[in-house]
Amino acid sequence: MAPRVTDGYRPLPNTSREVLDEGLDRVPPKAHCAWNSKAILRALLALSFLNFIAVSTLLTIHTSVRERGMNHDIRRTSSFSPIFDLVDMRLAPATFNGALRDNTSIWRMPPSPEVDAAWDRISAEDMQIITVSAEDVRRSGKDPSLSIKAPESWGLGSDAYIAQVEVFHQIHCLNELRNEMYPDYYHISHPTELHLAHRAHCIHMLLQALMCNADVGIITHNWVHDERYSEPKTRAFPDFGVHKMCRNFDAVMGWLREKGGVRDFASKFLMKYPPGAPVVQGEGYATSE
Repeated sequence: MAPRVTDGYRPLPNTSREVLDEGLDRVPPKAHCAWNSKAILRALLALSFLNFIAVSTLLTIHTSVRERGMNHDIRRTSSFSPIFDLVDMRLAPATFNGALRDNTSIWRMPPSPEVDAAWDRISAEDMQIITVSAEDVRRSGKDPSLSIKAPESWGLGSDAYIAQVEVFHQIHCLNELRNEMYPDYYHISHPTELHLAHRAHCIHMLLQALMCNADVGIITHNWVHDERYSEPKTRAFPDFGVHKMCRNFDAVMGWLREKGGVRDFASKFLMKYPPGAPVVQGEGYATSE
C-alpha cells in the first residue's frame, strides 16, 4: 500500500536528493575562504586572550616577588626608612639574657675605658650621621626645605641631607642613663638644669619608642631556688630569658661603618650657616653642655 501523502509534505524524489548533494559539493571557493577566515580569526582571538592571561599572571608574580623583597616583613610594620633598601635586616631568632646578676656581659660591667668604648661603638657617640635624599626626607614626613644639607665641601652633591639612624640615638640615651648609676666616675654629682633636662628627654624618648613598638610577648614564671625562703626554699620568679625574633643590628652597624656613615662627625659638623636658610625653634636645645 502506497504511503499517504499530505498536502503539507511530499517526500523528495531520489533525483532531487542527488541534486542537493551535488550542490553542496559545488559550494563556491569564496564561501570556503570566508569560513576559513572566520575560523582563523577565532583562533587568533583565543590565542591573544590566552597570551593576555599569561602576561598578566607573570606581571602579578613579578610584582609580588618585588614587593616581598629585602626586609618586606619589617617594612609592613615600620615607618619609612631608606635603610630598608640598603641593609638586609632579616629577622633571626634570639634569646635575651635576663639574668639578674651577670658579670660576663660588657654592657653590665662597672665603668671603665673599655666599657665606655663599647657603648660609644654602638651609640650616637660613634655612629653619627648619614646623608639622605630630599625624597627620603619627604617620605619620612619632614620638609626638605627645613632640613640641613651636607656642605658642598663634603662632595656629596646637591641632594644630600644630614640624618641619623634612630636606634643609635636611642642607645645614646640608654647610655646616658647608665652613666647616672656611677655619678662619681662620670663627675655628675652636681647636675645642672640642662643635664637633668637631657636625661628627662632621654627617658621620654625611650618610653615613646617602647610604647610605639609595644612588645606583647609573654614572660613565663618558674619556681626558682632562693635560700632566703624556708623549705622548699623556692619562690615564683619571671623567666626573662625570652625568645625573640630580632632585626640584624650588626648588619646595620656594618653597613654604617663601611658605606653609610660620614666619618669624623664633630669636625665635619663645623658647618657655616648658609645665609637665608630657615631657622626653626629649637624646642629647648638652645644651649649645650
